[in-house]
Amino acid sequence: MRKIQTRLHGPTNPRTGAVTVELALVLPVFFVMLFAAFELGYANMIRHGAESAAYEAARSAIVPGSTNSDVRAAAERVLASVGVTQFTISTQPSNVQTPSDELAVNISVPLDQNLTFATFVQGVQFTGQCRLSRERR
Repeated sequence: MRKIQTRLHGPTNPRTGAVTVELALVLPVFFVMLFAAFELGYANMIRHGAESAAYEAARSAIVPGSTNSDVRAAAERVLASVGVTQFTISTQPSNVQTPSDELAVNISVPLDQNLTFATFVQGVQFTGQCRLSRERR
């Protein structure tokens, strides 16, 4: 007849402590990589948003009778859709009502003012640029 041994005290698996230590070492690294992936994805979305906003602002600017505030509003609509709150916009010529054959729009989005964890991107900016020919009157 076999004798069954039971343990009343202590862990049944001697590696239980090792698993806890391994988890404590790996989990922070995993979360840092996960949040970095989210931030890089969001930064890429901001980059594409700046390019799209420059195009939409330029399209708004080439229409006869448009103003600088119309151009800024067009850029704000696109950038608000990706969560950008801080940006600068410039046009060439500086007043869109000035007669010219072409119009250029430059939008600059500072990452340190628009990302959640912006400690590593101080001074980095994404720019979107678009140059279009004006419509004839």
